[in-house]
Amino acid sequence: MDFADAPSHGDSLVVVRDALLSQLQQDRLRKDIIVAELAKIERAMALRDVSQSPTPRHAAAAAAAGKTITTVATPAKKPSPSEKSEPAVQKSMPPSAWSCAVCQVRTTSERNLRDHCGGQKHQSKVAALEKTTKAMARTTAKPSPGAAARWGCSICNISCNGECDFDTHLKGKKHQANTQALLEQNKKSSVNPESQGTKAAAATLICRVCQAKFTCQSDLQSHLKVMKHQLNLRAPSSDGSSFTSATSESLSLELYSCKVCSVKCTFERMLAYHLTGKKHLKQENLQLSCEICKLQCNSEKVLSDHRYGKKHQAKLEKVLQAKLNATE
Repeated sequence: MDFADAPSHGDSLVVVRDALLSQLQQDRLRKDIIVAELAKIERAMALRDVSQSPTPRHAAAAAAAGKTITTVATPAKKPSPSEKSEPAVQKSMPPSAWSCAVCQVRTTSERNLRDHCGGQKHQSKVAALEKTTKAMARTTAKPSPGAAARWGCSICNISCNGECDFDTHLKGKKHQANTQALLEQNKKSSVNPESQGTKAAAATLICRVCQAKFTCQSDLQSHLKVMKHQLNLRAPSSDGSSFTSATSESLSLELYSCKVCSVKCTFERMLAYHLTGKKHLKQENLQLSCEICKLQCNSEKVLSDHRYGKKHQAKLEKVLQAKLNATE
């Protein structure tokens, strides 16, 4: 059974580090976008307040014309709950406030900053920043194929999101059941086809009158009825006697034989019972075992490969050397 290679402790630390760095980069990008949007809102609110209040130039012109300007004091409104949550807008901002967080540049006035934000360079950087943020969000949401293969179970054909989920899956009932089923399948497929062929060949039906062999009872029964068998049955034997019908029937009963144990059976059921018995299995195992290495093989090919191996040859030399020393 092939298990997927479990990741080492160092690889898991690298994955955690990369995930934290990716999250930190996303947080930085979001912060830059939020700062830029807040700056736009503050500038828009400042421009609105400036446009609603009279400028000092207009007041001086009215005084020169001899007009009096009356100011009506309006009672201050109590801020509503929604207005309390809004940040206070400063009407006059210091020169250091006229800066663009996206492009990392500073201007000397609000007008210059507004012109900069409307320029092509600033707009292209904002678009690129939004595109990068969306791409990173998609990458975070969907694991890469490499990560899926790293935390994948080839037995159950599933992919896990991380080491913790992978360990939980390996301890689960579904994975254990699939593993046991795979072991049973491999055990069945490892049965020696040569031994099965030997058992099938051992079940041979023989007609001693004609010296003919058959593989099933129906073929033998058909043979007993043909003319050739009848002629051989009535033909004299080497000692001058002849076969009788009863003799042919008794000979035809000796149908099934086991070449491993040299046992002959009269019925197929008896042969099948013998092939599953302890005596036959023990005798069959002796033919596929190495007495020198005390090794049991499941096929003649495996036993032959073992006997040509270095380990068997070394033990064989030791045994032969011991016998030579004993005879001296």
